[in-house]
Amino acid sequence: MDCSICTALWGFHQTTLEFCDLLELLTISLQQLVLITQRSHNIMHFAFLAALVFAAGAVTATGNFVLDTPVGTKQCSPTVMLWTGGIGPFLLVLIAGGQPVQQFGDIPVGATIFTWPTNVAAGTAVTVTMRDAEGKIAQTAPFVIQDGPDDCNFI
Repeated sequence: MDCSICTALWGFHQTTLEFCDLLELLTISLQQLVLITQRSHNIMHFAFLAALVFAAGAVTATGNFVLDTPVGTKQCSPTVMLWTGGIGPFLLVLIAGGQPVQQFGDIPVGATIFTWPTNVAAGTAVTVTMRDAEGKIAQTAPFVIQDGPDDCNFI
């Protein structure tokens, strides 16, 4: 720090030098405080992001239970049902006309796929609902069974 400015302002050289020394120490301390604050902010920012990533991982691990709506479902042709999330075992229920018409229980832990024989006649609107071991519910959007082979036992 330029002490000639301090001397000019205060008029007393010795007292001014002591004041300038004190002012310089304060300036250095403030600069260090700013650096510490910036580092603390960066650490807090990093800790927040790390917690957010961890929380997102936890949600994904047990989290959103989603059952995909099948596309191009044909009568008497296997339909693959896919889902993510949830905790098995699972219960899968087919609903037609607002009523449960078929169910498949004890789909095992770790499963994310189920093949349904699609033994429902063409033209039927169907919704599939799934429940996991914790009672969470996942559901497809309504879909209509398309024409296909007729060599299965319809329900």
